[in-house]
Amino acid sequence: MIQERIGDLAALHVPARGAADRGPLVLQHGLWGGAWIFENWLEPAAERGWDVWALSLRGREGSRPVDDIGKVRLQDFARDLQDALGAIGPSAVVGYSMGGLLLQMVAADPASGPLVRSAVLLCSLAPRGMASLSGPVLRRSWRYLPVMFGSRPMLPIRADADAMLLNDVPAEERAGWYPSFIADSGRAARQIALGSAPVDAGAITCPVWVVSAEHDRISPPAIQPKLVARYHAGHLPLASHAHLVTIEPGSQAVTAAVLDLLEGAHAPVRD
Repeated sequence: MIQERIGDLAALHVPARGAADRGPLVLQHGLWGGAWIFENWLEPAAERGWDVWALSLRGREGSRPVDDIGKVRLQDFARDLQDALGAIGPSAVVGYSMGGLLLQMVAADPASGPLVRSAVLLCSLAPRGMASLSGPVLRRSWRYLPVMFGSRPMLPIRADADAMLLNDVPAEERAGWYPSFIADSGRAARQIALGSAPVDAGAITCPVWVVSAEHDRISPPAIQPKLVARYHAGHLPLASHAHLVTIEPGSQAVTAAVLDLLEGAHAPVRD
C-alpha cells in the first residue's frame, strides 16, 4: 500500500498484480471517514488485477486543504472525485455512503460521466426526491441541527456513532474505531438531510449496482429498491451487515462479492 498524491488530494494506492489487467478502481469514502475505510479492500482488489485507489476527500489529513471543513458543500466533495478521475482516467468506482451520492453526481455530470466505467453504490445515500432518513436517525438528529444549519464541523457523539454507524461492529472494537472519524461538514450533512443534491438519472449511462445492508440505519434497506429502480440497477442485498460494511466482521466476503460484480461474474439484473 502506497501513500500517493493526485494533485493536492491524498490517496492510498496498490498497483495491479497478476495476469489480469482490469484497469483502475477508485474507492470513495463518505462523511466522517477517509481512505482508511477501504484499507482492507486494496490488496484483494490488486491481487485480482485492479489498479486500486482509495481517495481521501478535502479536509482530511494530508489531502486538499480547506479553510473551514464545516462549510464544504457536496459539490466541492464531488469536485475532488472528478479531479481524481480526471487524473487516473476512466475507472470503475465504488462509492460508500456519502461517497455513493458523490458518485451519482459525478456519473450524471456530462463532463465527468464518461470517466465512470461502472458504479457500485455501497450503502449509498440518496439524491433529491428520495426521502432516505430512517426513524432512528431522525430521533438522534435534533442535537446536531445547530451544527448543520450553522455550517460548522460535525461529528456524532460516541453513543450515536455506536448506535448508527458501528452497530454491527463488535462492542469491544468500537472504541478503537471511533477516533478514526473526523469532524466533517455540517453544510454537506444539511444538504443530505434536506435532499438538496439533484441527480439526473437519465444522464448516467454506465452499469450501476446497488449494494444494501440488512442492519443499515444510515442508508436503510427500504430506500435501496428506490435507487435500484431509479438507475435500472442490479441489486446485491447483504444479510447480517450494517452501515460500516467495509470494516465489519465478514467484510472480506463483501469485498469479493463487489469485485465479482465489477468483473462481470454477475451481470446486472435489470428490474
